[in-house]
Amino acid sequence: VDSAHQRGIRILFDVVMNHTGYATLADMQEYQFGALYLSGDEVKKSLGERWSDWKPAAGQTWHSFNDYINFSDKTGWDKWWGKNWIRTDIGDYDNPGFDDLTMSLAFLPDIKTESTTASGLPVFYKNKMDTHAKAIDGYTPRDYLTHWLSQWVRDYGIDGFRVDTAKHVELPAWQQLKTEASAALREWKKANPDKALDDKPFWMTGEAWGHGVMQ
Repeated sequence: VDSAHQRGIRILFDVVMNHTGYATLADMQEYQFGALYLSGDEVKKSLGERWSDWKPAAGQTWHSFNDYINFSDKTGWDKWWGKNWIRTDIGDYDNPGFDDLTMSLAFLPDIKTESTTASGLPVFYKNKMDTHAKAIDGYTPRDYLTHWLSQWVRDYGIDGFRVDTAKHVELPAWQQLKTEASAALREWKKANPDKALDDKPFWMTGEAWGHGVMQ
């Protein structure tokens, strides 16, 4: 970031607050969540010692690993994000809705950015030894996300965000992110006057799928 700023280049992050990623074999093994239809020696025979090394066999595709995963196992999937964080058609989670704000976009778990319930950290963070995330009393998923994203600005002087899937997140959530990130950039520029390009404010834009220049 410093090298870019020295050359007059601003740094933008592409940020996502609407959804998480899909569960992967690598994450399931490392962070100990989810469940498989396989048991005992079948696991190593089908997935290998390290599940991330799995490759499709003859007649399979790169999506075939999903056939080994038991997505209905409630106990195993409770160890993933936790019901306070997401809605998804997996395990015992709340089902996604049918409107833009609560739907499961492309079957991705939808983050409960509208929730007013204190969520704690995602459950699988207990097994993520390299996380620096700390639980904050009273914080909701939205509070955690805006706090974490703004911390990048506060630490490194990130100049702006391009927000993904803007219409699928409540406007107050985007306003909260803009407010916190703007304050963070002001703090960074005050603390790092020799690194700041200028005194321009934090910049944000939102991606709205299908909304072209003719609309």
